[in-house]
Amino acid sequence: MRDQSAEVFGCSESERLVMCSPAPPFDAAMWQRAAAALATVNASADTVLIGDSIAAEFPAALALATLGGVTLCNLGVGGFRTQHVLWLLGLPEAVKLRPKTVLLMVGTNNVSMGDHHGAIAAGIITILKRIAAVWNPPNLLLVQTIPRAPGHDFRTEERKALHGMVREASSAFAQVMIIEADHTLNTHKQAYCADQLHLSEFGYDLVAAEISLASA
Repeated sequence: MRDQSAEVFGCSESERLVMCSPAPPFDAAMWQRAAAALATVNASADTVLIGDSIAAEFPAALALATLGGVTLCNLGVGGFRTQHVLWLLGLPEAVKLRPKTVLLMVGTNNVSMGDHHGAIAAGIITILKRIAAVWNPPNLLLVQTIPRAPGHDFRTEERKALHGMVREASSAFAQVMIIEADHTLNTHKQAYCADQLHLSEFGYDLVAAEISLASA
């Protein structure tokens, strides 16, 4: 495994620690969303989505059709950052799962909150390590952070650097597949809802197509 020090990711040790340390939701609304997601956990689910609102809103039927699953457990929670996903992965409801396929979509809220891109990369790699340790799924997919905000140009260069760091570090995981959806999402304005932050049904279709292409 590649060195996970802050120096490797170009951030301070305090920034790395925040992104890589499990932390519970920081407000009541997020707690409620997390509780709602955990209440749906089916221990027999063979497919798990986990991450932020981009994961939470992924249409269930599309996810199963794309990932080849039978039963889905969606642990996406709106507002979650890397540290919150790590917290969730330590809860008994999550630990009891034994999925064959896991799709991770996280990091966009870290980007929006101004977190250092290297620290975000360290957080994502820590999540991948935790998923491998807790669930050890044969198939582990990561959709890199998607373009957001009007113009889709918010922190573009930092996101590119983040993606590169994640790609390089994730090569240590035999079962990890990285999906990049920037180009296809930027090509279609109708891929987003009116807020330019969340994906429309068509946007999810585009992401699903990228997953299928990468899996072929």
